[in-house]
Amino acid sequence: MLDLVRELGVTTIRYPGGNFVSSYRWEDGIGPRSERPVRLDLNWHSTETNAFGTDEFMAWAEAAGIEPMMAVNIGTRGTAEALDLLEYCNH
Repeated sequence: MLDLVRELGVTTIRYPGGNFVSSYRWEDGIGPRSERPVRLDLNWHSTETNAFGTDEFMAWAEAAGIEPMMAVNIGTRGTAEALDLLEYCNH
């Protein structure tokens, strides 16, 4: 997939994308995978394992040579969540 993204000339990718951000908690996707919570996604009637999270996305974006655009749901958690994510990603 990395080669395809490079070939397409993608410069930015948002994470998480789509409606998934409505219930996603970025904190669930950090730390050891074995300790990450598994959550029911009520919007999609599926289970989110958090096996691929913030750290994995940032590493993938760097390997792909793209600019990550991190997304948070301001409507449910507010600007404090966005600031915490910004601080985490820049640490």
